[in-house]
Amino acid sequence: MSMKTKAAEVTVQAWESNDILLERYAYTAGSVEPLPKHTHEEYQFGLSFDCQGEYHYRGARHSIPIGSLSIIQSGEMHAPSDRTYLPTPAHFEMMHIHPKWLHTAAAEVHRQAYWAPLLYRSIFYRFNAEPSISSFAVNTGPKAL
Repeated sequence: MSMKTKAAEVTVQAWESNDILLERYAYTAGSVEPLPKHTHEEYQFGLSFDCQGEYHYRGARHSIPIGSLSIIQSGEMHAPSDRTYLPTPAHFEMMHIHPKWLHTAAAEVHRQAYWAPLLYRSIFYRFNAEPSISSFAVNTGPKAL
């Protein structure tokens, strides 16, 4: 981080209930520290409102267009952008959902026991434009061990 570059200020609001975590992030322009690669048990849903995003996920770099929903599979290694500077303010929201909730929803839809969906590829859905889901595949069968 350069001495001349002011660090971005970040405001985080978070709410949690029944193994669902909602987070709201607001960044000012400025320098930022990239987050390391990590995993979490929950599925991660991200909404990008005004900032071009990026994930390192499944061995590739994925661009997240402004106004997009991204979904990261439960338990998979990923990292957000490795950028170190935000030229303009950025706002996004994250929702972490425990797999049991997707398992329950899948079971209710199919009226029998199902595992949580397995997403074979990354999913990005762009809002305020023609809907486009790239590389979408869902498997509602049991997870291979």
